[in-house]
Amino acid sequence: MGVCRRSLFASLETIFSYMSVEERSITKLCDVLMIAGKALCADSLALYEFEEVSDGSLFTRQIFEWKSETKEVERIFSGRNEDNNDRWIERILGAKKDGIISGRSGGALVIANSSGSAGLALVCKDKSLDRDWTEDEKAFLRCLISSISLSFEECLSEETPQVEEVLLKERLLRSDELLKNFEGNVLDILAVADRELIFNYVSPSAVNTLGFTPEELVGTKAFDLIDRRDVERVIEESKKLATEKKNGSFRYRTKTKSGRVLWMETGVSPILKGNEIEGWTMSSRDVTSEMKLQAELRTRDSMMVFMNDLYVLVLSGDNLQEAASKIVNRAYEEKGIVGCRIVFSEEDRFDLEVSRGNTEIFPIDVKGDPEVLSKLSSNHILLENIVDDGIELRYVCIALESNNEVIGAFESVAERVTGLTEESMDLYRLIGTTISFSLNNIKNFVTTKRNHITSESLRKATEAITKDLDMNTVIESIVGGLRQVIPFYSAAVELIDGDQLLIVGGSWPGRDSFLGTRFTMEIGSPGYDVAKKKRIVLAEYAQKRYHQFNRPDFAFIKSWMGVPLLIEDEPIGMIAVDSEIERAFRKRHLEALKAFADIAAIGINNARLHEEVRDLSIRDYLTGVYNRRGLFELGEREIEKAKRYGTKMGLIMFDLDNFKKLNDRLGHLGGDFVLKRVAQICCKILRAADIFGRYGGDEFIVILPMTDPRRTEEAAFRICRAFRETDIEYNGIPLEVSASFGIASLMGQEDELEEMIKRADKNLYVSKSSGGDKVT
Repeated sequence: MGVCRRSLFASLETIFSYMSVEERSITKLCDVLMIAGKALCADSLALYEFEEVSDGSLFTRQIFEWKSETKEVERIFSGRNEDNNDRWIERILGAKKDGIISGRSGGALVIANSSGSAGLALVCKDKSLDRDWTEDEKAFLRCLISSISLSFEECLSEETPQVEEVLLKERLLRSDELLKNFEGNVLDILAVADRELIFNYVSPSAVNTLGFTPEELVGTKAFDLIDRRDVERVIEESKKLATEKKNGSFRYRTKTKSGRVLWMETGVSPILKGNEIEGWTMSSRDVTSEMKLQAELRTRDSMMVFMNDLYVLVLSGDNLQEAASKIVNRAYEEKGIVGCRIVFSEEDRFDLEVSRGNTEIFPIDVKGDPEVLSKLSSNHILLENIVDDGIELRYVCIALESNNEVIGAFESVAERVTGLTEESMDLYRLIGTTISFSLNNIKNFVTTKRNHITSESLRKATEAITKDLDMNTVIESIVGGLRQVIPFYSAAVELIDGDQLLIVGGSWPGRDSFLGTRFTMEIGSPGYDVAKKKRIVLAEYAQKRYHQFNRPDFAFIKSWMGVPLLIEDEPIGMIAVDSEIERAFRKRHLEALKAFADIAAIGINNARLHEEVRDLSIRDYLTGVYNRRGLFELGEREIEKAKRYGTKMGLIMFDLDNFKKLNDRLGHLGGDFVLKRVAQICCKILRAADIFGRYGGDEFIVILPMTDPRRTEEAAFRICRAFRETDIEYNGIPLEVSASFGIASLMGQEDELEEMIKRADKNLYVSKSSGGDKVT
């Protein structure tokens, strides 16, 4: 039985690699004979040189001999061979045929390479006289003698005239027939290329692997067969080998003649002449099955690692958007992933979408195609092979489910390296289950947390408005609670005042306050829809729905929500929030706004009633202006503000001249009429910020915030003139009404309201003493 074909081929590759580097030498030739002898399991392997002399006889001599007994190569360089036992060698060589010739005698085999009248021969001997030398062993020796003849010609020509060198291409072509004879029976592809990596020779086995005949590949550049995804890498690695003049191997993808993608491994060895590379020998084999197995193992391991990472990722997410983003980003890190996406139902169907990479090549529309959704619900996984820009890809869509209902999908497109095993399918299903479970848990957690925050905010707001019935406190509590649960930019509480809406509170960060702004409730306005028609409005695109939001002051409003404030189903106003982002609000935000509107309506109504009661306690029942209590309560507050901010403040005190005589003449009803008319005249003249009240009897006080002494005096003169210039009649009787005025101003941090009143009263007495109708 002969030596294993694969073992011979491996030895031949070793010899080619060994011969391709550095200088040729006799020592290297001895090593080659030793490797070959061992590979053939021979007893000896000898190298002969032969040449035809002028008399027509054949001159032969043995140059080297390797023996298995000594495991060494003996250098002989003997003269003419006189051993009668080896005459059979001369008979075979005497055939004088060019090219490769062979013959055998008993257990010995001779393989010669003859060119003209000279050549080299290998004689392989085995003790077993009946050893049957196989065709593979003969082909091995043919390749070996051809390589020795090509590579060591110069080393062996020291005692003979040097022959003329031939071009590398011619020398390579001389061995084509040998390579064909050897390669025709092996699965690997052998090839020879010149220094530009253009094939000079390709073995016939290329047809079996690639579908191309040798004739189709000869003249082709090696890099043209490499897939463009791998060609740059292989070129760089080849440059490195060429620089270092060493052998190596590459793995790359290529396409067969029919278009099928294969993984190939190619070993390359440079052919050197001197120190220059003259060409390359190559051996290639199909490693697709091996690569698929490795890819399947990598995929399985990668999917297991990915699943382990999922648990860590989702536990660190505070909301669905963040968790889905982490999952997608982690998936996109996997080798070969072109694009991935998660769609999920957070509040509405498939309202959450997160993606990375190229998702435009996804072949199906999960969100918009009911048929696809039905298939996904039935099969749980959808697979589709696609080709993009010449690259084979696989699309995978995994259902994300809750209570046997598809609520989302995890989609990915990756390079298609292998087929899908049942184990891979199980792992895909497990990934879908893991993502579904994780996202559903986060969804439930976020919903519970959100509901808790809303409930707590409502509780705090309710507690605040029941503890304090001040209108401003009520509104601040409502707006503060809203900010905990709704991502608004600004908020406003507006109350109905006649046919208008009046902003009485809210929040406007980074902008001037809109407090006190009035809006008409015209048809088609947000105020009309909400406050007039009692509609609940969620305007995702506010400027498209209401033209009022296109005005310069309100152009920042892109989303808007409004809910009416109702007391016994009667509107008293509305509460509204807005955002600078379109579609900023969800249905849950609207539900939260409705809940806050309910307690806001109750709180505001209670505050109104409280203010009405409180107003009665600080208002004069006759004139409607503040009474003494109201003057001191509000006046003390204004003095504190003036001291805090360092502003001026004035005070006017007046009483009516001869009011007792007028009261005696007209009676108390006439006197009351005069007091009411005086109050009406003053209210028309004074500012909204001024505090005006009845101090007692016919005495009145005006407190003027942010007013210096000069302007205080001017205000007193205006009132004085108004009394003189106003026609006052009671029951047809014209009346002349005048008053005596005393003024005072705030004098430093130690001054108090009572002290200001005392100074003003003193000045009033001076005016009264000098005849009245004066300002002092």
